[in-house]
Amino acid sequence: MIELVHSGLPIFLNDDGSLIFKSPLEEKRPSFRRLEDMREYLADPEASFDRDSIYEMYRQIFLPADAEKFKKANLRFDLTVFHPGKLGCEFSKTIGHFHPKNQAGLNYPEIYEVLSGTAYFLIQKMDDSFEKILEAYLIKVNEGQHAVFPAGFGHVTINATDKELVTANFVADVEGIYQPYKTRRGAAYYLLQNKEGNLEIQPNKNYKNLPALKNLKPKETPEFSAMDGQPMYISGQSNINMLEYLNKPELYSDKLSIQNCFTLLKL
Repeated sequence: MIELVHSGLPIFLNDDGSLIFKSPLEEKRPSFRRLEDMREYLADPEASFDRDSIYEMYRQIFLPADAEKFKKANLRFDLTVFHPGKLGCEFSKTIGHFHPKNQAGLNYPEIYEVLSGTAYFLIQKMDDSFEKILEAYLIKVNEGQHAVFPAGFGHVTINATDKELVTANFVADVEGIYQPYKTRRGAAYYLLQNKEGNLEIQPNKNYKNLPALKNLKPKETPEFSAMDGQPMYISGQSNINMLEYLNKPELYSDKLSIQNCFTLLKL
């Protein structure tokens, strides 16, 4: 059993991949994303997996004393456990989603934190009709690091390791938009393993006129509660105004950008 110290909360990863919540947290039952739920999002719809559930989602994780404060601010704090393995030629991944627009006409942003393991995020920006890809990036995020996804970017989370991956995220309490990923069987690019055992990027042929995929490294952005080794739950708990950008990105458009939140890496 592993204590998820980067969460700032009494949460443990059990040997079977489940999460254990200790007092004063209440026990939470997860939602399961099973193989049958994912077939339309995979490069190979006939893929198999060595267990029934690909990943589990634990929603609305708050200390009892904080629950009302975060709910009033229209915020969710969620945890997700990704099991290792392959989905055909792809690594274990989420189905991917975009966020709806707020009253100002901007899509809600999101912040992620890696609590255990290493995550790869494939993020992409499309036009309003979800017909054309405008930008696409691959981001590697290590344990204890954060990644802030600006307004307008959809994302897929990938576990390309042989260990469980656990992530946390803060996001406005809204429903995701999944159809663009379902229609094209996943993100604009697939993250695969080649015959030599190395990671390989493959374009998804269901997209047309793809831009080049660029590699990014997350920056620390204290103004968005993204500081390496500092649990974002604790930051938000002590100053919830640091999370205002998740509901009102229009107030932070000068800093809520790829250039401010990431460093472009040379291939």
